[in-house]
Amino acid sequence: MGKYTGFSRKKKYSRSPRQIDLRQILNGISFLVRTGCQWRNANEKYEKMATLYEYFSKWKKDQNLDKI
Repeated sequence: MGKYTGFSRKKKYSRSPRQIDLRQILNGISFLVRTGCQWRNANEKYEKMATLYEYFSKWKKDQNLDKI
């Protein structure tokens, strides 16, 4: 018998290209923090409130906001 080399797995799913501009997300978060505006009153020109908050909480948890 030959030597076992393990399974070769093919990717079933590929990630689609990002549809959200991270610059807009960062601009929206900095606008909210700078002005003290409430999340639900976030300006839609940046992104939706839920999207802004999702990235904010993820970056805060990962401590990436401290680096920025």
